[in-house]
Amino acid sequence: MPWTGRTFRSRHNHQLTGEQASRAAGIANAVLEKSGDEGRAIRVANAVVNRGRQHVRLGRGRGR
Repeated sequence: MPWTGRTFRSRHNHQLTGEQASRAAGIANAVLEKSGDEGRAIRVANAVVNRGRQHVRLGRGRGR
């Protein structure tokens, strides 16, 4: 089921504004469609919308 801004914010990142949540939902839906990995979709979407607030690395595993 695709995310909406409201569902993404309520389930995955309560700190987002409405605009950020809508953007994150769109990104997450695109990543999910391409990869099929829901966890990755959520991580990528949160990283993109939070990029301006903090540095985020999307490496695999620990120590990367």
